[in-house]
Amino acid sequence: MAASSDNYKKGWMGIQEFNRKDDIYIEDNKATGIRIVDERSKQLEGLFSKNEWTKLCTHHNVKTYNRERTLYHWLGLGDESIDQSVIQYRKQLLLSLWDNKVFHPFVDITKAEEKIVSSKYKIWVLRLSTTEPGKLTFSYPKKMDNDTLMVKHYRINNVGGQYTVWDNKYNTIDDVIKIITLTIQGSMVDSDIEADPYEH
Repeated sequence: MAASSDNYKKGWMGIQEFNRKDDIYIEDNKATGIRIVDERSKQLEGLFSKNEWTKLCTHHNVKTYNRERTLYHWLGLGDESIDQSVIQYRKQLLLSLWDNKVFHPFVDITKAEEKIVSSKYKIWVLRLSTTEPGKLTFSYPKKMDNDTLMVKHYRINNVGGQYTVWDNKYNTIDDVIKIITLTIQGSMVDSDIEADPYEH
């Protein structure tokens, strides 16, 4: 389900969405060091145990507005149509992926494209979807029919403990990483394309 339209790029991380009234608002007062966090941020922290929240906050450096905001929307908090069991599933998926060396949880579509282009199309990036809560996305280089290179984006269907990629089901994220890498390598002239490691 590759896409590169403007609508796909906006998502909840896009500029037009940046000041939505239902977003998490966090204000840092540089003069006093006082941090004001609203109820939505407290709801996010309340979903995790102290150890889990510390891991999410510190393993990839400190908390920031955009990181909390991304997690809040990706988990589906505040959406009354989403059952709590779905939120719990997404939470467990997030925690299971957190230490994976190629998982970039806070890289959005624009940053993913920048990383791939700057690598001269030698990497692909696994990240949280910024357009569909609870989904994973990989951004990857693709050689087109006219030999030009483009960055494409594909949402992984991760439901019920399995991952579906290109209509095939896999039981572990490591299997997914392997098949994505092999498939991308097979579609390019160069065969040294790898998943981009995240500097934890």
